[in-house]
Amino acid sequence: MKKPLILVSCAVTAAAASIWAAQAGRAMINGKPVPGRMIDGSLYVKLSDVAKALDMQIVNRAGVYEVVRPGGANQLQGLTGKVGQELFTGKWRFLVKDVQRVDSYTLKYSESKLELTADPGSDLVILNCRFKNGVQESVYMYFNGLANTALTDMDEQTYRIKWMDVRGGVADTILPGAAKDFALVFHVPEGAELKDLVYSIEPVDLKKYGLTDLRISLR
Repeated sequence: MKKPLILVSCAVTAAAASIWAAQAGRAMINGKPVPGRMIDGSLYVKLSDVAKALDMQIVNRAGVYEVVRPGGANQLQGLTGKVGQELFTGKWRFLVKDVQRVDSYTLKYSESKLELTADPGSDLVILNCRFKNGVQESVYMYFNGLANTALTDMDEQTYRIKWMDVRGGVADTILPGAAKDFALVFHVPEGAELKDLVYSIEPVDLKKYGLTDLRISLR
């Protein structure tokens, strides 16, 4: 029986890897097994599994899915990064400038200047962030820390945002090339070892721009 041939078409910035069918319903990519599905005599694999096997990631740029290599000296074009490293999605730029772990915090962006205090046995985690509009038009954006925004720790626990420190309202019109600074405030247990921030970039017009989730390593 003739083995099925897999053809994967994607933009890859890393060295090319050989891809072949190992058996019906399964492929090998860079020596790593990847599950697949036989449809009409052809083997199909998920693009996300291909990217994972190549140690790469997927970027959605206006509906075009590209497989790219993570990393970069000053800027990362992708959906994962680290503190102090700007991420560019093709539409938006996002930066976590620094992370603070404190007992109390006075809002510095909000006009209220409210002072927050950690709950007993907890710390406040403050993430100072910057969003920048990378499209050639003004965009009405939410800055409410909702959708999928959360902190994770090394014990796989998830913490939702407690306060959004932002100037003006939780929705704002951002001009082309303009930026907005704000801080995310979380409550976490004193002994929790932080792992990642997941931040959702949420335009008001989701139908046009879509929701973009970013993952920033805090380790």
